[in-house]
Amino acid sequence: MGVYLSYFIEFKDREESNWKLLSYLIPEHKRRYHHENDEDREDIVVIEGEDYRKVYEDSIQGTIRDLFSSNDDISNRGFPTDISEELDDVLKKEFEKYAVDYGDGEKRDWRWGKSYALLSELYAIYKQEYNEAFERYMKRRMDSRFDYINSRFDRMERLLEQKKVAKLKPFEKEEEWFDDEDSWEKESLNDAMWFGEWLYGINKLVDFATGGWYSSDEIRIVCYLS
Repeated sequence: MGVYLSYFIEFKDREESNWKLLSYLIPEHKRRYHHENDEDREDIVVIEGEDYRKVYEDSIQGTIRDLFSSNDDISNRGFPTDISEELDDVLKKEFEKYAVDYGDGEKRDWRWGKSYALLSELYAIYKQEYNEAFERYMKRRMDSRFDYINSRFDRMERLLEQKKVAKLKPFEKEEEWFDDEDSWEKESLNDAMWFGEWLYGINKLVDFATGGWYSSDEIRIVCYLS
């Protein structure tokens, strides 16, 4: 099954100067690929006879999970001390509902790697990772071009010496090289770009839901691994 990162989004209330949990009400019949029990109606709100589920959490793997599990700057901070009342209530209910009891009467938390990070912190990490990945990627492309140029000179030298030469492979066009090339450098660059897109989406999600405009210092991710 693997390890998942479960995360929540909080935004800073400018009038009350405290954190609020971002949540949505989604028509239950339009929800897809979710893990809630059909009989679990704890987060169901009935509006004009139709069921709406309160949605406030997502679970992901990949780059973001790896970041929060291994980056020394943002991993294992624990939940924030100034956590929003709504999220604090969600996490406590979650613990009571799913905590493991091994028969000794003490419930154990299955969640680990608890942490949080401002979007501004994550943007700084993204910029560093993107710049490093882009530099590695471009170096590999330039090295490939220099290798091709050197092979051309080697071929010319052999021709001048009247030696046999093999047919030279045509140089790949830029779009062909980018689309077909499969390398660690390209994968790292793709991961970095996806990370940036995810951060941008989080920011716009908050703006859309609240009808406001929030800076990266006013939005944060609260998360844990399981």
